[in-house]
Formats: sequence, C-alpha cells, structure tokens
Amino acid sequence: MSHFHFLCLLKLSLLFTLLTTPAQARQNSTCLSIHQEIEQFTHYRAQGTYRYPQSVKTRNTTSFDFQINSPYQDYLNYAKQLIEQANPRAELPCPLETPTYQILKKQQQWPSSPIVKQLLSPFELTHQSKKTGILLIHGLTDSPFTYHDIAAKLYGQGHNVRTLLLPGHATAPASLMHTSLTQWRQATNYAIERMLLDYEQVYLGGFSTGGALIIDYLSRQNKPQPKLRGLMMWSPAIEATSDLAWLAGYVDLIPFVDWIDKEEDLDFAKYESFPYHAASLVESLMQDNLVSLSEQAQPFLPPLFLVVSEHDQTVKTQATLQYFQRWYKHTPVQVKSQSEIIYYGALASSPTNTGLPVNVSPPPYSMPASSTKARKEITEIAHPAIINSPENLYYGINGINKNCSHYSPEHRFFLLCKQGRVQRLGEKTSDNVEGQQPIQRLTFNPRYDTMTTQLLQFLSNTTK
Repeated sequence: MSHFHFLCLLKLSLLFTLLTTPAQARQNSTCLSIHQEIEQFTHYRAQGTYRYPQSVKTRNTTSFDFQINSPYQDYLNYAKQLIEQANPRAELPCPLETPTYQILKKQQQWPSSPIVKQLLSPFELTHQSKKTGILLIHGLTDSPFTYHDIAAKLYGQGHNVRTLLLPGHATAPASLMHTSLTQWRQATNYAIERMLLDYEQVYLGGFSTGGALIIDYLSRQNKPQPKLRGLMMWSPAIEATSDLAWLAGYVDLIPFVDWIDKEEDLDFAKYESFPYHAASLVESLMQDNLVSLSEQAQPFLPPLFLVVSEHDQTVKTQATLQYFQRWYKHTPVQVKSQSEIIYYGALASSPTNTGLPVNVSPPPYSMPASSTKARKEITEIAHPAIINSPENLYYGINGINKNCSHYSPEHRFFLLCKQGRVQRLGEKTSDNVEGQQPIQRLTFNPRYDTMTTQLLQFLSNTTK
C-alpha cells in the first residue's frame, strides 16, 4: 500500500469515527446519563435542547373531550399518545424501576426496564374492589412521576390510585406557554367527577399547584358530596414566596419576554426552564382561591391531611396555615378532629390556632440509617422534597438528580453541587444560598416513612 493510499484510509477512518461517535453516544444515552455530561451543560442551556416540544402538526394527533362519561382509560391513552408525540425524549431509556413501575409492569405487561414516556404518563393502579379511590394531582412543572413512591404505598394498602396529567406538562417547558387555566380546570373537574362516578369513597390528593386546583374545584361546589372522604395536601399553592409573583401576568404580556428561567432541562420528570405564562396561571389560580375564601363559608369539607414545611421557598407556609384555618372554620367538630397537619419546623414557629390537630416534626433532620452518606447534613425540608422517599431512585439519597438551580452555572458552587460534592442539603433560603458553604436543594423527605404511616392512619380513620 502506498503512503498516499494509507493517508487516505486514515482520513476516512477518522471521518467515520467523528460521524458515528455522536450517533453511538445517542444510542447509549439514557435519562440518567445526561446528568454526567457536565461539559454539555452550557450547550443544553444555550440551545434549549429539551426546552421545546416536538412538532406534531404533521402527525395524526388525538384529542380528548374531558366529558364525565368518557372512561378514564380513554384519557390515559390520550395522554400517553400526547407525550409520545410532543416530548423530545419520550422513547429514551430510563432505567428507574420505581415501585409504581413494577406494579404497572405486571398489570400492563411492560418490559423490565422503562422508557421516559412510561414514567411520565398518568397511570391507574386498580384492584377488583371499587371501595376506595384516590386521585393524585401533581404540581406546576411536575409530572405524575411525582407520585411513583406514594402511589405504590397506597395501592399496597388496598386503595385504587389514579393520577392526572395537567395540560402543558410532561412534554417540554415551552408547552406551558400555550396552556390556560381553563384547561387545567377542565382536566381537574373531569378527573374528580370521574372518580366520584367510579368509586364508593374518594380521596383527593394534591402537591403544590395540584392542591390549589382541588381547592378551586371544591370552592365551586354548593352541596355535600357524601362520597368524598378526605383531602391530602402537600405544600399546596396558596401564596407564592416571592412578593413579585403578581407581576408575572403583566410581564407575560410583553412581546418576546417569555422566560423567567432558562435552564439545562436535565430533569426528565420536572421542567427546569420556567415561562412567565406558567407563573401567571398559578398566580391567577391562587388569587381566585383567596377571593372564594372571602366570599363564602365551606361547611361541606371532608377531613384534611396537610403536610407543610416552615422554610418552604416556593409557597408561604404561614399563608397556607391561615388559609386552612379559615376554610375549615365552619366544618363540624368531627371533621376537624379527624384532620391532621404535619409541620416540619421549629416548635417556636409551629401553628397554635389552626383549629385542626397539629403534629410538629422539628429539626434536626438526619439522614436515614440505611444511608451510606451519613455525613450529609440536612438543614431544612425543601418544597420539592416533601413528597419523595429517601429511597427514590431519581431524587433520593443515591439518586443522580441534584437540584442546584439556585446557583448560576458560573457560580463557584454550581459544579460542586451538580457533582454531589456538598455536605449540606436543605432549602434555598437566602442565608443558605449566600453563605460560604455550598448547599444542594433537598429533593427527598428524611421523615417520609413517618409521614406515610400517619397518612395511612388518616385513611383508616376516615374510611367507612
């Protein structure tokens, strides 16, 4: 072989390597591997790789009418197809065999290892008995994956469990720019009323915005609903921590000013980039709920199970406690006595005049005994932590997802946080973020087992 031919073959070989390596990398990528591509973080943020949904204009899309006579399975099929069409990583392998996925795998004969669309889709865990049904509604920027821990726990105790996907979620953050409060209400109303049709006794559960939508629905009811046996709320959105939240609706009207935050969007189950329009929707919802509270009494409410954290930096916990104190003011004594508030915070700041039983769970919050990272310090229970188990495969103690968006990418603590090289987990309070020691926002509840035990007791006490 001549020297010329050898050089030609060498160049072709190098070219082939350059062209095929990215393709092979994509083939080998998963929902987890993206978190290890630290050198690509800047690219993901700048290009918005996962910020926008796939175009569905040329595809045969389906719709759903949200009429109460439409079976819930039809809704689940619709939502799954929507995610398939619009989510740019819907088919990406995501090897997280959560407790809920293991149940669904048996019920639906799914493969042993899931893909993204299976973990994001709303789901239903059913028993033959129709005695009790629990509906769970996720929060703003979240997805039904929020409930993959607790849904399995509830199902294991004999309850039927359904989740709802709020319009604009589980596809890409930009989908929230084209979503309306009317759509959220329509979906919520359908899911609740379908539950009341399908089950003998019904419980409604909501995290953050999901809780606010349940409040919104109940505030518009003017008669008792005997089938409704209880409410379960985790950090419901009553009032935003930011005093400038009311401005979101006005900023949303400014052309070409779309985003409060543009992030890397590494998290497959929760949006990181955040549009002004989404903030304006939840602000309108919270304001409507405050107006409803001042206009009418609510004597028909069922018992309440409420979980809040003193240092929550997404919603104002004191405003939440005051809201429920007023909301439950005219309910019967028996309803109040069957209710329970779990308060993660100091005894000195704990609520004393809610009219409802309060269980204070003060610091210090230690890592679970099973943890291999016992040296980590937990300073507070953060907003996104309250619903997740420490064993959560994605957000838990050993989960690969690290919540560090309170630091800019240029900040000296950002990479330390993303690599899990910090010793403090907690809430993104100003003192924590501006301090001299880095902090990772906590994404699991160190007292999850105690909380779920109390929840199951609440269900036992209120089920006929």
